[in-house]
Amino acid sequence: MLPTMLLVGWSSVAFSQAPLWIDSLPAEPSAAYTLLDFCTDSAGNSYAMLHRWNWDIPVDEVHLVAYDTYGTLLWRDTLAQGTYVGDMAIAPGGDIILSTSTDLTNNGDIVTYRYAPSGSLVWSAVFNGTGNALDTPFRVHGDAAGNTFVSGTTMSQAPFGKDALVLGYSPLGVEQFATAYDLPALPVGEGLGLTNDADGFVYLTGSCSDADSSSIFTLQVDLSGTVQWVHHHRAGVHGTGQFVHVMPGGNIRTTGVADTLANAYRMRCYTYDQAGTVIDSFAYGAPLIVSDVAIGAAGIEYVFGRHGASDRYLAAFAPDHTVLWEVIEPSTTLNYTFDLAMSAAEDLFTASAYQATPPQVAGSVRKYDDLGTPLWNNGPDSMLPRYQQAAVELDNAGNLYVAFASPTFEATQPALLVMKYGLALQVPDDRVREPWITIRPNPTTDAVTITAGQRIEQLTVADLSGRVVHRQTANTDEARLHLSHLSPGMYTVVVVTPAGTSGERLVVER
Repeated sequence: MLPTMLLVGWSSVAFSQAPLWIDSLPAEPSAAYTLLDFCTDSAGNSYAMLHRWNWDIPVDEVHLVAYDTYGTLLWRDTLAQGTYVGDMAIAPGGDIILSTSTDLTNNGDIVTYRYAPSGSLVWSAVFNGTGNALDTPFRVHGDAAGNTFVSGTTMSQAPFGKDALVLGYSPLGVEQFATAYDLPALPVGEGLGLTNDADGFVYLTGSCSDADSSSIFTLQVDLSGTVQWVHHHRAGVHGTGQFVHVMPGGNIRTTGVADTLANAYRMRCYTYDQAGTVIDSFAYGAPLIVSDVAIGAAGIEYVFGRHGASDRYLAAFAPDHTVLWEVIEPSTTLNYTFDLAMSAAEDLFTASAYQATPPQVAGSVRKYDDLGTPLWNNGPDSMLPRYQQAAVELDNAGNLYVAFASPTFEATQPALLVMKYGLALQVPDDRVREPWITIRPNPTTDAVTITAGQRIEQLTVADLSGRVVHRQTANTDEARLHLSHLSPGMYTVVVVTPAGTSGERLVVER
């Protein structure tokens, strides 16, 4: 086992590369956006699923925004009204599947969509449970045969009768099954984590609870929705299964959390074979909130979350749950941990946010290798985008895509930032690379001359929130800009040349 690494700071890891591009969704004076989910397909097209709240005409909406791999806005659609939840995934074959809800019909129905990458709607389907009451999705998942599965909850009757739910749709969007599940003694069920295996079985995990306690459950259904087996684990006063994965070799791994009377949540894991036999269970010994999980090719489970009160946490667990390594980043401020992405080489990318200058929250992205060594981050605190939500995704070539939402600096910040980083997100030692962009003078009060040692094809200037303040297409060895219209502060200059893309900081003074 490698020792636990305590990261006091990231001073030895440089801000080594500017984004290849940054695009944004403009702020609206009468509306606010939050990020529900963010996905990137194998070709590098990115999709942001957003909740939009309109203050002038009080209404909740879900929007889907699509960008191509070059940052061009491809299309945008409004999915449903009267909702604030949703999940999205890229199905095998490249279609976008997503599920949300609407309270405009039957007190709340689940609406599932399947889009082609071009933006054309393949199908949509509405589910209304037997209670004609609030039905809510949590996860959506697709298999190689074109089937779509949705986890969530359905209300059979008030005030209890809230059942865990798994839905199955055919490749044409025809409902194949709707399986609701709870225990008579624990009448409130929630379906959360969702996956399927190559043999046509679907796995659901979540919680069953009453007013005082809850237990973790995992079940298997076939493609007709018939429950094949189910297991419950009372691991504490309150337990929830959050993630379920098919491991290399075919075993099933459920990962979740459970608390004690001290209200300290700890990670819990359970492993089953396909027939439902319990193989092992594991309880992490310290308080740990699990935010995301990735499974490596050898069955290593990578876990990202919040350790203790508010420390950022990343770890690798062997298939037998032995801790291979841990990275704990102590924090004296509140941390929000969101997302974990894993490359084919099992490099790990995390997205989080933390309390910066009050009331600002800074969005943070990290890269680690498969031994937990920190390789890269998106900048020191003073240069981080002031956003409360962050997400990371990778394309098949290993390029990194990042989304930031929920601005915390000023009302005019873009509602959404989407950016792409290239492959070279690594600094080999403690020496900060000399930039090959030259900006003269820097700092400046107005005019600057920018050279890159070769022909400049495109030039972008963005403020620290990611808002593009200047963009031009060029074909010249040097570019001259006048910046007297810009407010004093720090900006990022990104230059595209035939050799690639790089960036440098620019300071504007008055």
